Amino acid sequence: MKFLNSYIELAKTITKFFFKKKELLHFHFNFDSINKIIIFFSVFASLFLGLNFFLSKPCLEEFNPALYKIDADVKHSIVKTPCVLDSLSFYLKEIKKRDIFTSLKVVQKKQKAELQEKKEEITNLVKSFSLVGIFYQEGVAQAMIKDKDINKTYFIKEKDKLKQLEVKTISADKVILEHGGEEWELR
Repeated sequence: MKFLNSYIELAKTITKFFFKKKELLHFHFNFDSINKIIIFFSVFASLFLGLNFFLSKPCLEEFNPALYKIDADVKHSIVKTPCVLDSLSFYLKEIKKRDIFTSLKVVQKKQKAELQEKKEEITNLVKSFSLVGIFYQEGVAQAMIKDKDINKTYFIKEKDKLKQLEVKTISADKVILEHGGEEWELR
């Protein structure tokens, strides 16, 4: 018993040395109330996160493509599947198109070079065409255009496609072809 009393006296001395105020000696935790508070907040957080997950699923109908500059493949996928996400292969294809380690200037130069190359290709294509004649059939203007490279003649009307080009207008003496907002004239 003496041993226990001496141990208690030693503990009191140490606590008085570290804690000068007596109210700190009588402080105790109520673990039941702490457990109830923790359970309440965990249930609340779980309900909040669960509702947030189910109520905030993405809907592509809310996406307004007019606000963003997007290419035709992406616009087509938005129109064809509202509120349904595309397959993983679609997103992987889009990701592989980009290189995050390339500077914007390099990408712009590359795009400008590709655009110039495409423009030269279209110009060479137009140079291979020659206007043979224009005639009217049932009030509709039609044109005969010969492709000199493959020695083939095409009979076309307005809005027809001629390889990569669209026939914009056919007048009495010329045909205007269009691609990407640029126009070429055949006489």
